[in-house]
Order: sequence, then C-alpha cells, then structure tokens
Amino acid sequence: MENFCHVSNTNYRYPKNPPKLHYERANQMSLPPTRYDFFQYYNFLNDGPLRKDMSKKVIILGAGISGTVTAKLLQQMGQRVKIFEASNRVGGRIHTYRDPSGWKGELGALQIPVTHIFALSIMSNFSIKVSSFRRIVNNNLIALNGRIKRYKAALREKNPFSYVFDKPETNSTIAENMQIFQEQIMDDIESRTWMDALEYFDKFSLEDYCRKKCKFSNELTKNILYLSYFYEMRSISMYEFVLMMFTYGAAPAKLVNSGLDNLPKSVASSLKNNTIQFNSTVVKVSTKKDYACVYYKINGQSKLEKECSDYVVVATSLGALRVLKFQPKLTSLKREAIDKMHFETGTRVVEIFSKPFWESFGVKEGDIITDWDTGPMNVPGKYSGRNVFYGALGEGDKARELANMSDSQIIEGHITQLSNMFKMDVKSLYKNAVVKKWSKDPFSRGGFSMCLPGQCTNHFRKSFQETHGRIHFAGEQTSDFHGWIEGAIESAIRVSIEISKDLDEKN
Repeated sequence: MENFCHVSNTNYRYPKNPPKLHYERANQMSLPPTRYDFFQYYNFLNDGPLRKDMSKKVIILGAGISGTVTAKLLQQMGQRVKIFEASNRVGGRIHTYRDPSGWKGELGALQIPVTHIFALSIMSNFSIKVSSFRRIVNNNLIALNGRIKRYKAALREKNPFSYVFDKPETNSTIAENMQIFQEQIMDDIESRTWMDALEYFDKFSLEDYCRKKCKFSNELTKNILYLSYFYEMRSISMYEFVLMMFTYGAAPAKLVNSGLDNLPKSVASSLKNNTIQFNSTVVKVSTKKDYACVYYKINGQSKLEKECSDYVVVATSLGALRVLKFQPKLTSLKREAIDKMHFETGTRVVEIFSKPFWESFGVKEGDIITDWDTGPMNVPGKYSGRNVFYGALGEGDKARELANMSDSQIIEGHITQLSNMFKMDVKSLYKNAVVKKWSKDPFSRGGFSMCLPGQCTNHFRKSFQETHGRIHFAGEQTSDFHGWIEGAIESAIRVSIEISKDLDEKN
C-alpha cells in the first residue's frame, strides 16, 4: 500500500516565513508554538509510519476526517482496521450539499487556512484542487445597529454605526480602536513567553478582555467584536481568538473547487475494501487488559451487536462522545472535560437565486457582517456557483436562535433582510435553499468545540487525550485547533503514534 502522502509529491511545507497577518505588528512575530513535535507529526503523515509488522485489529468510531485519516495511517502500519459510522456517509461535519441542478454549498466546514499544513498536504497528495478565498473585502457591506456601510469606509469613521460610545471613544476611528485591541494583544504576547501568554489569555473571555484590558465601553466592545466576527461567540476564551488571529493571516484561505467533502472522500476511497461499516451506531465501549469491545446497533434496530479488537479509537464529535457509554467508567477528570467543554451549535443556510444581484452592488466574494437575526452572510464567489449566497453563518447565540426557528422562517426572514439591505425585491429572485442545523443533527449533535475561559489551559486537553485502557481518543476537541479540520487531522496523527509506540513497547 502506498504511503498517505509523499513529501516529494507535495508543495506544502511548514512555512519558514509565515503568511502576513492582518495585524502589522504581528508580522514580526512567530506563529504560536505547537504542543507537539510538528516535524515528527509532519513526517509521520507524509512519509508514513516506519513499522509495518505486528498486525493488530483496531476499531474506529466515526468516519469523519479524524477517523478516516487514523484508519489510513494505521493501515499503512499493517494494522487491520474497521470503522463504525453511524450515518450513511463519510465526512462528519464536513458536508457538501450538491443540488441536482448543479450548484453546491458547504453546510459544515468551509475553508482551509494557508497555515494548516496537514490538511493542505493531504489535499495535494490526492490532487484536490483549491482556490483562494478572501473573507475580508473592502467593498463589502456591514449592517450593524440599523446602519449599512462599506467595510473600508466604516473603518475610517469614528462611529459609523451610531453606537453609544463613551465620550473619549468618539475621538477615534473604528480602525484606531481596533488597533488598540490588536496592540493590547501584542503587548500581552511580547511581555511573556508564548505559552505563558496563552495561559494568560485563557483567563479572559473575548468580551472581558475588551472591557478590562482595552477599557472599552459595552457598545464599543460590541462594535469591535462584530467586526472581528466574534460577537456571537464573545463568551469563548481569548486563547481561542489569539490562536485564530495567527491562523488566518492576511493571505486568502483555500476552498476546495470540487467540494470540501472530497477531502474525507478521497481518504476513505484509499482505504482497503470494506473498511467502513455505515449505519452502525456504537452505544458502548468496554476495555479489558488485552482487548476492547464495541456494542452497536445496525440501522437503528434494537438488537445490540458486539465486536472486539486490540484497540478502539473514538473519533466522534464531542456531542456524540457525550452520549457514549464506557465500561469501566471514565475517570472523573476525563468525564468532566467531556461534559463541560463548550460545544458550539452552528447553523448554515445556502440559497440559490436567479441572478447574483449582489454583484451590481460591488459585492463579489467574502463576508457581509450583520447583527441581524439570521447572522452574518457570505458570498462564495465562483466556488459554489455564481448565483449562490450563504444566507446565514450562525454561530454562538445566533446559531442557537436559528436552531429554534423553522427552515421557512429562517429563509423568509433572511430574504426580507436582504431586500432591506439591497433596496430591491429579492424574493422575486429566490429559487431554493438548504438549511443545516448542526445542533439538530442526530450524529454530530452539534457543531464544534471551543474553550470557555479557563478550559484551554486546565486539565481538559490532557484529559481528552488520555487513553482509557485500550481506548484512544481523537477528534478536533482533543487538539489545540478546536473547530478546525487541521485539529482533527493532528489528533489522528497523535493517536496513530500512540498505538505505534504501544506496539513497540509490547514487541
């Protein structure tokens, strides 16, 4: 079997000079350090594991990107692998909708930042073509507090959205106030080691950091966090924001031309025949000294099946992990991490219109920031089809609100708001839409993990990664890159290395 990725076949390397960030001063700084040996992981992914003997049986729970990558790496080690997937498809929260009429849209994960080397390496190996995508475009619209402005023009004004700022705050433009926010972050990083800085940031939520460290009023905090795409997730740890600040960079992210689900599909297609068993919901995992067993139901039937192996890898979402039973019970610290780690919901709406009316207003790609009930919007450009519009990208508070609305209410409300924004009858141009509420998904049971203050640097990360007898744990919630495909792949590499080391010790 060929290795997962050949270094000679990939154009992607860990950048000696990371891409420039939106924040000028940050361009002089290094990327945050990883808490693992990057080159060990990179070589393990690209060159393949060294050992290919001592064939053992490994059962993996979940055929998302972490589960399929784990399976590929373990098969390269010569292990016998079987994946139990509760749904009827691979990909998990990577889900591309393809309409029979030809247009498509991403209902889950959307983009790959250029600093996410593991994901880009795999895509390069499978010849998956990508296009650049800009989220921030100067000509795009912002709708906040009943006012509509162009992004670049808004930054130059002192209070473009008529918030009630404290008097001293009205003397500065929005760009200058955003600079204060960014400079404070840089000060806190440069006065400490990177790891100490991240631990310090984990003491604050985004909202608290703006209020306590930057001394912003409530209204200015709201304005700044909306423009930073994080107001609806203002309660998450500042640690998460800083990592993402250095992840995005000023360089465009990457979209997969054929649909992002071709990433997990390509990995799955390279596995041995019959590796994945679909429509099989594991409800319990037990572990003994020399083996582990899974108990599962096929197609929702009441009969409980059992299968045992040398190892089990749990590569499900955090939501699915929470309802999984373990025998013996997990440690109290691990159980606490699983139950208390913040799990975002996420709601996505993709709409198709008879023509791209937004282009006549100079909007061709990127985000449209709003405080509307349906949340921010996104124009994917040529990627999904020229007439496709991402109507709502709900996260945090907005996603929870949207999840409690009917699909028709979400779509109708959004079309009304679009009509108000563009001053035209948008309803007459509307053709179709698809809505995905991840909190209602019976398999993932939510969107993605994010730390609340104190959760990024306490015992949670270590507890998530700790093995439980013969059971190992993967998934984005076990990594530092919460909510990202890169984190899921990183966890797959880690688990494969863990099993490889365990085999070495037993040899």
